[in-house]
Amino acid sequence: MSDDVRAWFLEQLWSPIVAVTAAHDGRTNGLISSTALNAGLVPEAPRVSVHLGKHNLSRDLVLQAGVMAIHLLPANETGLALFSALGTTSGHDRQKLDGIATRPGETGSPILVDAVSYVEARVTSTLDSDELTIVLADVVAAGGRPQAPFLTIDDVREQLSADAFRRWNKRREAEMEAARRLRRAAAVATSPRRSPD
Repeated sequence: MSDDVRAWFLEQLWSPIVAVTAAHDGRTNGLISSTALNAGLVPEAPRVSVHLGKHNLSRDLVLQAGVMAIHLLPANETGLALFSALGTTSGHDRQKLDGIATRPGETGSPILVDAVSYVEARVTSTLDSDELTIVLADVVAAGGRPQAPFLTIDDVREQLSADAFRRWNKRREAEMEAARRLRRAAAVATSPRRSPD
């Protein structure tokens, strides 16, 4: 298998950069994701899916609340600031939505006031993997400006400050290491045990 081809191919599968927010029992959080997708075939009953790492506080809040909001961020300094605030630190370490303008949505999920647009969704099912949970959810509300430009991974790579980019890479490396640990633990748990001779 060619590592170069694999890396290039997987890079092409990045979906738009989104912010996922959730609230449960008085606690709020948000994260940056590149894995939110349209997951419905029936236009009058839209669905979305998003992959959430098991080490993320936002995943826990989404699963506990059963609802979430998914936002497209503006393709400007405000969007880059939201990306930096939500994508470079862990909600386990600090309240990431402090200082960010939000309002409660119809589901109770925090809506980012400066987002280009958003959908709110109610969880219908999940698929558990070693290091992440794939969440399928029915869209129950939406708002924003549908034709406004939104932040992409290319915008982030070209315009994010060097300091914020270093923090983002450090956060991604920590997430990858957490995912590797979860995969190793799952492999050990499912490997056949040899009986003593």
